[in-house]
Amino acid sequence: MGKEAGLGLRELSAVLSAPDPMDHRDLLRRHVVELEQRIAQAHAAKELIEHALACPHRFADCPHAREQITARIPAGRTDRAADA
Repeated sequence: MGKEAGLGLRELSAVLSAPDPMDHRDLLRRHVVELEQRIAQAHAAKELIEHALACPHRFADCPHAREQITARIPAGRTDRAADA
């Protein structure tokens, strides 16, 4: 069941070695946060792929693709900084 929950061996060992697995609520809460982040990343990836499949534009001409690329460039980054 721990593997299905996505727990690593270290986390699974800690949870199962305790008299009561719920003694590790903090570990489980951190794992839930990590799962939520992974789910959000997977959902975003799925949306990008679905858009790419349905988009009538070439990738280089797609306004949505440009918006997504721009959103991933750290604030304050310039072309000159990228060339350095």
